Amino acid sequence: MGELLSLFRDDHSGFNPELAPAVRWINIVVLVVVLVGSLLLVAPDLIVRYWPWVLPPFNARFLGGIYLAEATSLIILVRNNTWSPVRLAFIIAICFTVLATAGSLIHLDQFVPSWKRMTLWLVLYGGYIVLPAVVLWHYRYLPPVPAMPMPAALRTVALWLGGLVALYAIALFAAPQWVASFWPWTVDALHGRIYSGMFLAEGVGLMLAARGGARPEIQLVGAATSVHGLAAIAGLYIAAASTGRELVYSAGTLVWLLAFTLLAANGIALLAATRR
Repeated sequence: MGELLSLFRDDHSGFNPELAPAVRWINIVVLVVVLVGSLLLVAPDLIVRYWPWVLPPFNARFLGGIYLAEATSLIILVRNNTWSPVRLAFIIAICFTVLATAGSLIHLDQFVPSWKRMTLWLVLYGGYIVLPAVVLWHYRYLPPVPAMPMPAALRTVALWLGGLVALYAIALFAAPQWVASFWPWTVDALHGRIYSGMFLAEGVGLMLAARGGARPEIQLVGAATSVHGLAAIAGLYIAAASTGRELVYSAGTLVWLLAFTLLAANGIALLAATRR
């Protein structure tokens, strides 16, 4: 462990210290992985044949949108290898990977019979629980970077939206098929539990940003949530067009569209607030 922690030599001076180069390299490697995963949004045929389980069209596009949002966060982290936004980003990354890994383990029976794919998936997700945890533990003595002033109304909206999204994530993990029954397509238990990780990460990220996030942290949360909201909506229409399925604008579909529109709008508002 001592040798591992010795990789994280850095400059601790200033209010927002630069972190060790090893932290940037972790994020570069993960960025490459999630950029490949984001192809599910626009070119799923290139990826689904190698996926560890069967990916129906709508689930593939939605998962691609999740990876695109993750890639957005990681681009910011690679560019800004500083305590803020890495601190918040690694907290929410652990939220995502813990639930996604747990969901995978619960549904291993749905994986294709390939130990290589299964092992690679679990190693990648398990590794991205351990590495952020090691980094956070190593820098645990660093205080949070001072918060950015935020309009009271935006702070309240972000806090409540984050709480609702986090609660939805927990419910989605507990009872995925029932909680996602209003979605525009059928979400099975495996995909529901995988998706719950992203919702928990977004909910926790929004609440932490609203309760005292520094400017780089608010920028990261705003960028990721706006991209996720917009990519989810775009993925729905791309999947419908590619499969020839006509969307039915039921009450459930309208609620789903409204929810992701609000998520994207809140993210854009957070980004706008950081430019003032």
